[in-house]
Amino acid sequence: MFGFVRQIWTHPTIARFRGGVLAACGAALLFALAGYRATDPSWNVATDGAPRNFLGAAGANTADLTMQILG
Repeated sequence: MFGFVRQIWTHPTIARFRGGVLAACGAALLFALAGYRATDPSWNVATDGAPRNFLGAAGANTADLTMQILG
């Protein structure tokens, strides 16, 4: 059974798809970090204003979490 899963996982079309998804996630993270503002509402900042991150609230939360982890 695992041989079949390995065969599907390593298929060239699936590998290209995985690479595309990974590249899209990396680009979204880069885009979120490019629009990082310390004053955006996130898990540790409470404000009444709307997030000004390029990706909205999800981008503000992602960028804030990344900045908390990586500094």
